[in-house]
Amino acid sequence: MKTKQLKYSKRLGNALPMAMMFFMVVGVVTIAAIGVTQTADRMAERGVQKTQATALAETAVNLLYDEIIRKIATGQSAPASLGSTSVTVFDGVTKTAGTYNGTVLDTQVSTKTPAPGQADGTIEYTYNFLIQGVGQAPNGVQSEVRASFTAKLVTNDPSSGVGAGQWKIYPGAIQSATTVDIVTNQGVRTMDSAAIDKEAHVIANKGVTWLPYSGSKNTYVNPNILDFEGHVLVASQPDNTFVDMTKGVNGLGNPNGMKNYRTAAAHLNGSDPYTVNKDEITAMGQPRSFPKAADVQSYKTIWLNETAGNPAATKFTPSTGTSVKWSDVPANANGQKVIQAPAYIDGDLDLASGQLLKMRPCAACPEDNIVYVKGKISNAGMLYNLGVTLVAEEGYSDAAAAEYKVDQQDSPFPDLPTVYSNSALISLSPYTDGITISSNSTSRYGMVMSALGGIKITGNLEVNGILVSAGNAADPYYEKVPAVANRVKGGKVDIKPNNGNSFVVQYVREASNYKIPGYNMVVGTVATSFNAEPLRDWVTKK
Repeated sequence: MKTKQLKYSKRLGNALPMAMMFFMVVGVVTIAAIGVTQTADRMAERGVQKTQATALAETAVNLLYDEIIRKIATGQSAPASLGSTSVTVFDGVTKTAGTYNGTVLDTQVSTKTPAPGQADGTIEYTYNFLIQGVGQAPNGVQSEVRASFTAKLVTNDPSSGVGAGQWKIYPGAIQSATTVDIVTNQGVRTMDSAAIDKEAHVIANKGVTWLPYSGSKNTYVNPNILDFEGHVLVASQPDNTFVDMTKGVNGLGNPNGMKNYRTAAAHLNGSDPYTVNKDEITAMGQPRSFPKAADVQSYKTIWLNETAGNPAATKFTPSTGTSVKWSDVPANANGQKVIQAPAYIDGDLDLASGQLLKMRPCAACPEDNIVYVKGKISNAGMLYNLGVTLVAEEGYSDAAAAEYKVDQQDSPFPDLPTVYSNSALISLSPYTDGITISSNSTSRYGMVMSALGGIKITGNLEVNGILVSAGNAADPYYEKVPAVANRVKGGKVDIKPNNGNSFVVQYVREASNYKIPGYNMVVGTVATSFNAEPLRDWVTKK
């Protein structure tokens, strides 16, 4: 039998701290009872012992709940029980406070394929657990407590055979592995053209913040400065820290009590894997999974093999300096400057004002539709993506009058939705400004992903597509990233339109169909994080 001294116990959920508080109260009650008759003493003691046993049983339920979550979330089997544990308290001398044990009484599992809101080739597992805790006080009095909870896990279906391992972009207009930080007076909107079940979500594992560009926050009473045609999804496990922050004055809350944001209602088709209330922050359970730095390095290796290491790829080198310029790209028969994928640019890529450069895919060879820029992309002109994965190792930035656009004209793909599904602008910069959009030109951006860093918006524009920041400075990878003056390692989505102006993301569903060329993860791996609901249906059996 294990022995646990409460004085030194590690906190797991709320179970042990609650038990400790109880035992402290028990001590006070016991002292207060001195002087009462022996009969009353015995009756009071039996009541105290029973309450103590119930507290121990509840502790067992909470600890087993925590252990099930940890095991399944890390790809292990759920434990069937907790071993019997002896609890002690120290009050000058060590005293036995009782024992507890926990057992899974029943587990029901159901599946859905494909998982709601996910791609074909995924499977959703819904677990319903019934667990029991038994507590025994020092005098032998026992108590049994039961509770239930539901949890969900989405994995790639090993039987699908349809590229199930491909990383799936979540539905949502703005997505961050860390935070989404907004500074605006005029407003930020996410829009979805769908009539019902709006999906222009804001996903932020570590929360969402808003500050006005000028003036005090408590002077703003407009109810829709932030208007989201989707849900604001924030991680609520292992605890509600980031949800509470987002609701509070340091997040989207206002000291004046006003709510300056609006969110969409729950989906009518009932596919939400979390509880949604209109105009509220949604606790989504476990943080959403984004590619880790090690995954991105795997992508990078494949992309370089398909471009720099591919004899059939077109190679570009600077004629002068370190940047490939518009003049270094030969014109085609129509006089257009076009880079045909696969292609490798050995340096930076610079476009001056008025210069138009197109990135053209090969419709018959989608695995080769990569244009890899060894340095950074500086766009002051017009950069059109006709259906390629455009990778900038050191990041992307543009000027106020610049334009980046997903375009179907001259693309071999038959329609714009197909172009969206095959286009991406990806930065490998490990800093929060890895992709900086300063343009004021509304445009079709499609998939925009800062794979190791963040996205910074300073322009007053409408982006048609999806913004994804996968960078997370908590990854050990960033320990080796060099510090650079005035730059911050890691990721976030930083929306600060110049002069407090407005910014809009028009969510494009087709962009969420983008798949990383040449890369399929192993089938059967986790597609979204394990999401466990709180314990419910508490019952004391004896």
